[in-house]
Amino acid sequence: MPRPVTEAQKSHLISLNKRPKEEARKIQSMGGKASAIANRKKKAFREAVAAFLAAPAVWKGKQLVDPVTGEALDDMQAALIVRTMQEAMGGNVKAAKLIAEWLGEGNTPAGVNINVSLGK
Repeated sequence: MPRPVTEAQKSHLISLNKRPKEEARKIQSMGGKASAIANRKKKAFREAVAAFLAAPAVWKGKQLVDPVTGEALDDMQAALIVRTMQEAMGGNVKAAKLIAEWLGEGNTPAGVNINVSLGK
């Protein structure tokens, strides 16, 4: 939760409509670029989740392996996706809803079934 803004801090804030047009455009441009980067990261994550759901699970001992390259998956993103998928397959409804949200299907109205096929 953000801290309350004090009067001393408020005196240093200048709104965009009170700044010179060039400076306001520069700030808005930086914000737009940062937003584009964040959106690309979110899209890459959604694509990674979709790829994990579509790919067959390949295990070498206790290590999950990429079915295409055969390399061990050791990054945190892959570990998070895999663990959440394991929880969902074990019956954890919250994990299944989280995966649906990651895929952009999480905003379903109450009472609507999400058909998830977990090929076994």
